[in-house]
Amino acid sequence: MTVRPSNPTPERSGPVAAAKPFASAPAGRGEASCSLRVTAPWFLVAFIALALLAAVPILLTALPPLFDYPNHLARMHIIAALPGSPALRRFYEVVWQPIPNLAMDLIVPPLASLIGLETAGRLFVLATILLLAAGPALLARAVQGAFGPTALLGFLLAYDKMLFWGFLNYLFGLGLAFACFAGWMALRRRAVPVRLACGALFALLTYTAHLEAAGVYGVMVVSTEAALALREHRAWRGRCAPLLVAGAPFLLPLALLLLTGQGLAGGGVAFGPPGRKIDNLGNIVGTESPVLDALCLVAILGGLALGFWRGWLRLTPVLVPALAALGLVYLAMPTHVLTAYGADHRLPLALALLLVAALRWTGGASRARRFLGAALVLFLAEIASVALSWHRSERVYAAILRVLDRLEPGSLVAVAFSPHAIHLGPTPILHMPALAVIRRDAFVTTLFNHPSQQPLRLRPPLPALTEVLRPDLVWGWLGGAGAIDVAALRSMDALIAVDPPPGPQLPAPWLRPVAAGGGISLYRVVPPTSPAPRPR
Repeated sequence: MTVRPSNPTPERSGPVAAAKPFASAPAGRGEASCSLRVTAPWFLVAFIALALLAAVPILLTALPPLFDYPNHLARMHIIAALPGSPALRRFYEVVWQPIPNLAMDLIVPPLASLIGLETAGRLFVLATILLLAAGPALLARAVQGAFGPTALLGFLLAYDKMLFWGFLNYLFGLGLAFACFAGWMALRRRAVPVRLACGALFALLTYTAHLEAAGVYGVMVVSTEAALALREHRAWRGRCAPLLVAGAPFLLPLALLLLTGQGLAGGGVAFGPPGRKIDNLGNIVGTESPVLDALCLVAILGGLALGFWRGWLRLTPVLVPALAALGLVYLAMPTHVLTAYGADHRLPLALALLLVAALRWTGGASRARRFLGAALVLFLAEIASVALSWHRSERVYAAILRVLDRLEPGSLVAVAFSPHAIHLGPTPILHMPALAVIRRDAFVTTLFNHPSQQPLRLRPPLPALTEVLRPDLVWGWLGGAGAIDVAALRSMDALIAVDPPPGPQLPAPWLRPVAAGGGISLYRVVPPTSPAPRPR
């Protein structure tokens, strides 16, 4: 790669015209050194190559081992198959409302009718990963006038702990938020009606994808516009006008949130221990290996510290207010907000991606090659670790699917698991019973169906059954540590225990073991003489 020497001519606002990979951009006002830019063709080739590497774990895995993913996939199947499935219509209905958590629900079911559910689900996961990498790069291009060498560092954060938890709507919405913010910044010099129309579209898109992603987008837009208004205008009227233009597009999603009432329904507010704010910074990376996670985090933080200390890295001034505002929001954010748990856990990734967009390389081309080479080695280590871990999960999941296939079609299935089972591991199995919905057209008590988060509803009397047959209650009863509504359980056809508690015998003779494997056990429920009413 060859570097074009910097020159004192004014910086062009368009893409770099050179055919060489790196070119030096002149220093801006008040900056002592020039930043390095990347030609658009080189950036496109590099992005495609990294995207192919990022796709390897997904292409090699039929079922990505993401914590919530099986539950989400089951809902996608219901939405796609419900119109033509009398069996599913006995249990479920779909009620569409403008709730702020619909990215996967709107995209995957139509795709499933064309390419199959499994492929559509994996394609959505891959699109989410690529959007997380592309969003900050587009933002860097919008505020710096060209791509920089650091614009590709978002790939280092694409496999993160939020992905392993299966927070797909949030992650898709977060990548979309950065892309929309890039569009907003690119339109700053356009006419006000154009900015208002595009801003309303951006706000509505991020709101539809996920509420917290829309909040991140709003914080970035409003904080940036406020800082620019203070810098560019002296009169209060001049300062207020840009803020009104920036804030007005959010009135539509706010009205939807308030008028439907679903986005604010239920839950409460709770704060975690203050020390968790520091621990949550580790959520920006995820390799399924705690040791490699720690090494990657140390390498990323150390590389950034070295770059800033030696003057190779600087921040784009226009994005500094957004970084500060998002950091303050993170410090003030509760852990539990309404029906969302881990709200503050998700923000370190947003901060890290915004930092990627704000970075400017000023250390010269030779150092940039070495810096990017080290980042590439780290990325390859992440991908290899994830691919190997996901491949090992395939055997466990195959055993679980064989157990689920022993269910009778159209079964009503209760699920039991320990209240302490909600934690990340290399092969999460907690929500695997939900796949019985796909394979056997079953009803499963643990399927996500909260009105403020999903469009899925249960037909009566199933909501009452899910309430009295909560997984932790059934788990305690299986282990001899509690009581349950026996009549409700006997109205079910089967019980699946995830990592069942050890015990000398089952607590009831009407539970008959059927199959076990992969960490779950299936029991047939022998119905009473006079069965409880079943849904029709």
